[in-house]
Amino acid sequence: MPLFYRLTGPARQDLDEIWDYLYREILSLNVPNRVLDNIHHHLDAIADNPSIGHRRDDQTDRDVWFSRIYSYLVIYSMGTDHVAILGLVHMARDLPEVLHDRD
Repeated sequence: MPLFYRLTGPARQDLDEIWDYLYREILSLNVPNRVLDNIHHHLDAIADNPSIGHRRDDQTDRDVWFSRIYSYLVIYSMGTDHVAILGLVHMARDLPEVLHDRD
């Protein structure tokens, strides 16, 4: 049975920041809107098949999964009826530090 995804507060903020950054850099609504649409399609795919992601035991001992879209890592955990999207982090960022800050 497919699950649904639920965005946490930090994940919503990450999406807003991605959109804002792309808009400031490109000065067009088309690109940030298209990128966010594609991200939401990717989140739907994760909810349909959460195992498409992977663990990063080298980065964290938390029970979280990761999936890449563009230059971002989607960080998520699996519940019984939904996938919790914990964040979308640019791959250039220090992942252990980001995860520590979000504890």
